[in-house]
Amino acid sequence: MITIVILGAGNVAKHLYTAFLNQKSVAIVQCYNRKGIQIHKDQEAATITNDLNDLKKADLYILAISDDAIAKVSSSLPFQNKLVVHTSGSVPINAIDNKNSRGVFYPLQTFSATKKVDYSKIPFCIEADQEKDVIILKNLASILSKKIYDISSGQRNVLHVAA
Repeated sequence: MITIVILGAGNVAKHLYTAFLNQKSVAIVQCYNRKGIQIHKDQEAATITNDLNDLKKADLYILAISDDAIAKVSSSLPFQNKLVVHTSGSVPINAIDNKNSRGVFYPLQTFSATKKVDYSKIPFCIEADQEKDVIILKNLASILSKKIYDISSGQRNVLHVAA
């Protein structure tokens, strides 16, 4: 089982939370956002924090936050040597502070608050500094979709602009 902390409270964070909520091979141990708000109606208050210093231990930390906040939040994380990924199409992998293992878990999809998502039709673009982390991200993406692609930051940016 892979344990996940989701950082963010926007559409991507909410949709990923919902997608992973009932998966047997995934456990969302916590969600962080600046306001400490619930991102899903079934989320328990004990799994929400607005303090980065209170983040629980997990296998993967997903930064589903605004593009311009990725570098600042990743450098503020109070741990090192963990796998930290962002979900942006236009931000390079190296925006994540290198005190942690870095990756990208980018669903090539526009997310809206009201539209239900069919993940089986969504391509996931994966990137990581280490091959072992690529495998983790591919395994995670494969829970939701069969369309998984290794894509560099430059290639992902071109796709993002084209989409």
